[in-house]
Amino acid sequence: MKNKLKALFKYFGYTIESYSIFRSHELRKIKLIQNLDIDLVIDGGANIGQYGFELRRLGYKKKIISYEPLNRQFEKLRRNTENDRLWFVNNYALGDANKESEIYVSEISQVSSMFKATGGASTSNWITDRKQKVFVRRLSDLIEKEPERNIYLKLDVQGSERQALEGLGGSFDRIKAIELEVSTVELYKGEALFPEIVHFLEGKNYSIFSIDPV
Repeated sequence: MKNKLKALFKYFGYTIESYSIFRSHELRKIKLIQNLDIDLVIDGGANIGQYGFELRRLGYKKKIISYEPLNRQFEKLRRNTENDRLWFVNNYALGDANKESEIYVSEISQVSSMFKATGGASTSNWITDRKQKVFVRRLSDLIEKEPERNIYLKLDVQGSERQALEGLGGSFDRIKAIELEVSTVELYKGEALFPEIVHFLEGKNYSIFSIDPV
């Protein structure tokens, strides 16, 4: 019966699989957050709050600090989180220095980047010359003010992952786990790709726990 149901769904373009930590990246993530007793999640590249909402749906009830540099998306993020007393939002980009810079603003807001899109891998619609001024902050300066002991860092910053990580300086000992969206091909000019990021983090005594392809 189970095989017949699978075949039926497959015919219509769907697959059925068990929802368990062996197959689900999101379940592995929330289990890790629970096991590490995480009391602060830093959400770098928050857009309008999708990641934080996923954490709340999965049962995480403690503190979230989100960073979103795009002004329009930040205003939506602020409105979306105003009733959550443990979710704080900031209109910053994350990088390796405190400075003022510019971000390329794409029509698809989630792919806006400090780096210019290459148009590779069927992403020609990411390319834009429209820019917005942004304030860039180092994570080390931001988290030193936070009293929480066990921090989970999520970075989805469209090519700026290496710079954001370097902005941690000597604060890596406070980061118990890191979640990154990293590319294997150059989608932005000058971005650090998957092998470089893995090598960098191995030098900080991190190792791969889970991979979810996008």
